[in-house]
Amino acid sequence: TPRPTLATLHEDSKHQRYLKTHEVAVRDKALSDGPWPQVAVEASASQLIALPFGGVLVLSEHSVACHSGGAVRAHQVSASGAPTLFRAHGRVDPDGTRWLLS
Repeated sequence: TPRPTLATLHEDSKHQRYLKTHEVAVRDKALSDGPWPQVAVEASASQLIALPFGGVLVLSEHSVACHSGGAVRAHQVSASGAPTLFRAHGRVDPDGTRWLLS
């Protein structure tokens, strides 16, 4: 059986943010490197939403990116270029393919 996976955002000393995954060994109460490589994300990335089919949405001030291991799909959220602050989210479809972000 696959181990549970935890996705985290972290920032280094140069203020670059990264998405990193960890596998959780429940019995050993330990974390190990996850199945995805660490990837750089927007400096304003602040929220993660777990997707039921595997993957995670990364919300930032200028884009929403869907990460699923090696594949990334990003979409700009503001045509004017003004920052967007997300306060709430909800799943629209039971399969998790569409989300309402506000």
